[in-house]
Amino acid sequence: MVITQTNAPNLPDAIKTRFTPDEYRAIEETAEERHEYYNGEIIAISGGSEVHSAIGCNLLIYLDFL
Repeated sequence: MVITQTNAPNLPDAIKTRFTPDEYRAIEETAEERHEYYNGEIIAISGGSEVHSAIGCNLLIYLDFL
């Protein structure tokens, strides 16, 4: 669920909704997905999973970062 997104510069008539930090926290408590709050906008972010973390760890081990 995308609550709002940044308007493209070529869409001047598009309406952009702004949220307060308190509104963001209230929405985020019940949201199924995770979002980030930036300058009044709420933007959906990708979530992680156990498998996703394992892939990242394996990649770091392979590249000898740990």
